Amino acid sequence: MSDTTEVIAERLATLRREHGMTQDEFSRFLHIPRGRYANWEVGLRSPKLDDIATMADRLNVPPQWIVGWTNDKSNAAIGGISYVRADRASVPTDNGTVRITNPSSLSALSSDYLERHGLNASQVLAIIVDDEEMRDVCKQGDEVVIDRNHRTPGNHRDLFGILLDGHAAVRWIRHNLDGTYSIFSEKDQSPPPITAEKLSALTILGRVIRIAADR
Repeated sequence: MSDTTEVIAERLATLRREHGMTQDEFSRFLHIPRGRYANWEVGLRSPKLDDIATMADRLNVPPQWIVGWTNDKSNAAIGGISYVRADRASVPTDNGTVRITNPSSLSALSSDYLERHGLNASQVLAIIVDDEEMRDVCKQGDEVVIDRNHRTPGNHRDLFGILLDGHAAVRWIRHNLDGTYSIFSEKDQSPPPITAEKLSALTILGRVIRIAADR
């Protein structure tokens, strides 16, 4: 067993005990087959990077803590647990783990802000806008915070982060009366509608909850 495999095994066991679960319960909580998880915890196998990212997201711990690159188990950015950073380089989605090429490390979110808005620290994502398609709403260089817990458009037009050509972009999504959906920008407000099936094939990162801009 390598040192890294041993650390991963020990830390997964620690997390499971902290949650007060058996291996069977913990594997179901993580949506991982029990046999595969058991191999990880006893050190017979090591999880893949995508599995580590998914578990870290689910358990609200940094993936680098799971593999032993740091002893800091919190996602705090400043002094203890008062602030949380949301500059995630990859996030689990319904379509698998995806890489975020434009995460933002400009600011951190206070635990008070998260609590007041009913947000889960492990489910927020901060990105830097890198196009001018939504200039009247958010321009290139603005910071946008996305709530990954809300990825389903409602019955009205709303702002969402979606993955386009490998980068996170902000777009309007509208649920039309005929059951179709329209995804559009400020520059192009008349795109052809798409079906719910085609919408589900897209990678919707979550609903935009905050836009920060410098003057």
